[in-house]
Amino acid sequence: MQVWWVNHKQTYKYERSGGYVWSPKARSDGAASHFYDNMARVVPGDVIISFANATISDIGVARSSAASAALPTAYITVGENWDRGDGWLVPVDWLSLEQTVRPQDIIAQLGPLLPERYSPVRPENGHGNQAAYLSQVSQEVLDLILSKVSARDRAAIATLKGAAYAEDPDATAEDVIEQTIADDPNLDATEKESLSKSRRGQGIFKDRLKEIERGCRLTGVTNDSLLIASHILAWKSCTTSQQRLDGHNGLLLTPDADRLFDRGHISFKNDGSVLVKDAVSDEDLGRLGLAGLRERNVGAFTAQQQTYLEFHRNLNGFSESS
Repeated sequence: MQVWWVNHKQTYKYERSGGYVWSPKARSDGAASHFYDNMARVVPGDVIISFANATISDIGVARSSAASAALPTAYITVGENWDRGDGWLVPVDWLSLEQTVRPQDIIAQLGPLLPERYSPVRPENGHGNQAAYLSQVSQEVLDLILSKVSARDRAAIATLKGAAYAEDPDATAEDVIEQTIADDPNLDATEKESLSKSRRGQGIFKDRLKEIERGCRLTGVTNDSLLIASHILAWKSCTTSQQRLDGHNGLLLTPDADRLFDRGHISFKNDGSVLVKDAVSDEDLGRLGLAGLRERNVGAFTAQQQTYLEFHRNLNGFSESS
């Protein structure tokens, strides 16, 4: 088990109520950030200490490892100059503490336990490090904080730590994002239902997709009951409702083909040539009924589909020249 410390700043209310932590993958100038890179190191069961408004008022446990996810809609209003592209999202089970802890009040004990580099707060006074988002701290830091909270809080945190967490970051992240949409007061009930169905490849999204695609391009199957409406730019990575419901942001695929595409094992060039990762063997493709897939061309895509496919190729390490 690892222990992390998150400095929420303006995003606390969204991350606490939504059950997650989110960060960009790089700084606004494009440079790497140690604190953002830490997001990709979180694993299920890790403990996360929440620091906001000079107080530790929540402690959580990561439900899954990080998944790529677009900037949450609510963040657009907080004033940070963030790229709306993919970031890191870690779903978290949060516990609100009965007895909060102020690092400034215990800095004499806490200071010597903080890391020399990348500390989340200043060891001399307990003030937050403005550059820090997610920092790794020691078990001793967690033990000290737990010694300052109530016995009921300690028992509740122990229960959270003992829970079993599924290792499916993509699915878990989508659950969290869907819940933030369900809680969004700016959307009416019809919009929320449409967006929820689009995640599962149903409703308006599938209807719009069927106006563009007639069947699975890889298998030729046209039976609607055997086809999944698969997003090209993943549902969780869409930055607007329009993208999530855009029929051009999709393909009709059979379940095996959908799995290969959704997990980034395959993609397509704009002219319809199929791209396949080296990790997928010809033998396995044959077992799936997709023999000779690497040499296949499934037909050109619309201009709008090509825009989404560029995102898909880039996200999964493909290029037009692959």
